[in-house]
Amino acid sequence: MTLVVKKSGVTQKFDKQKIVSAIKRAGAEESALKIANYIERRVSIKEEVDSSQVRELVIKELQKEDHVKAQSFGQFKKAVREFSKHEEFLENRLV
Repeated sequence: MTLVVKKSGVTQKFDKQKIVSAIKRAGAEESALKIANYIERRVSIKEEVDSSQVRELVIKELQKEDHVKAQSFGQFKKAVREFSKHEEFLENRLV
């Protein structure tokens, strides 16, 4: 079982379905499962992998399929990270 280490240090079990969903949200529905399967094979040989490494693998594979969708995925992930930082900031202020 491979663990994904998030930027915050939290670890989660690798979940291929999360990758499929994220790729679909970027507009690459037809490639989502193929790319997720490839990434699952790549990371399954490791005990831990950084979430940033998973993200880079997704972008690299998306670029092979569709450059515009790869940019869309990268922008989506950046927006999620920014939102998470803001949400974390607000939570810490309220405590």
